[in-house]
Amino acid sequence: LKTNLSPTTSTTSSGITFDINNDHRSLIDNHEDEKDMNDIDLMPMKGFDIIMQEDDVLVYKMPHCGHVMNKESLYEYAMNQFKDSSNVHLTCPHPTDEERKSNDNEWGCTRCTYLNSMDRDECEMCTAPKPEIKPYCGCKWDYSIIKKVLAPQTKIASIDDEEHHIYRLAQLELLSARNKLQNDCNIQKCPGCDTLYVREDEAGEIKNKADLEYEFKTKCIFCSATNKSRSTLSFCFGCGDEWMDGHICDDTFRTELVEILAKAETKTIGEVKNVPAIRCCPECSQLITHTDACKHMKCKGCKTDFCFVCLKKKKNGNWQCGSHSTVCPVAKPQDIDALPDTIIINKKAFKLF
Repeated sequence: LKTNLSPTTSTTSSGITFDINNDHRSLIDNHEDEKDMNDIDLMPMKGFDIIMQEDDVLVYKMPHCGHVMNKESLYEYAMNQFKDSSNVHLTCPHPTDEERKSNDNEWGCTRCTYLNSMDRDECEMCTAPKPEIKPYCGCKWDYSIIKKVLAPQTKIASIDDEEHHIYRLAQLELLSARNKLQNDCNIQKCPGCDTLYVREDEAGEIKNKADLEYEFKTKCIFCSATNKSRSTLSFCFGCGDEWMDGHICDDTFRTELVEILAKAETKTIGEVKNVPAIRCCPECSQLITHTDACKHMKCKGCKTDFCFVCLKKKKNGNWQCGSHSTVCPVAKPQDIDALPDTIIINKKAFKLF
């Protein structure tokens, strides 16, 4: 992971300033966790290791739920979970008290407390439904809590052991930071130097290429300063690609639209034959299927009136192709060039590593 140590800012075409904060710990550690940190009992006790399924081992009481974890098992469990970039928190792996009770032959009604046999789906006494049983506790632990438990409570005997411990924690912290950045922060990476840019606001409405450039074109101040062969490097905050004139980041979406339109069956509308049954709204690209009635259509999305046969839009309140029964030429299936200059933004999934 490449980072720049000096905090800085960058500005988009719309004048939006991006703050770059390279201390990722501020993104992980939450002030609300301070109370949780005080709830951690750092005095080890003998107990059951839920990961290794071993009894009579040293464990620590975790906050919120009070379940216990062995320190080494907690580290291995956290490493395994944080390797999945979608995991921002660690969830308690202990079974719930309800799950333990479900191993018996009866379940207790939450309404009348009557004990029912496990094969019943409703209470025999009051007909209340059988409650759903969560198999696992699922209590969420932030990285700051895990780090507190994993920190050594006494001085480490040798420098080698200390360096090994620091290295292991660094691996875990790097994975946790990656997951937090990718899932909870609106960030994008410069394709030229891998600098991370953070955006705190949401983009405005984007209807065309001009709106896209105004909102998403971002100048990288590091590439511009270090690469003398180019005066500037700009990239798209939406998809992360280098910015070129006329840039759009919905090519895949538009290609899929064209494929659907090309494969559409034809039908007869009024007296006009071989009309594609699926069209894109000529104003907003919304897919519309003709089911019945005449050729005149109103898009439910943008409220544009247009002819399903010739694709001409209503002009000054009048139909350019005549009345609903007038025969007009059939427009061919829309291709990339025929689609309106409308931008559909699906922000590219961000991946650090």
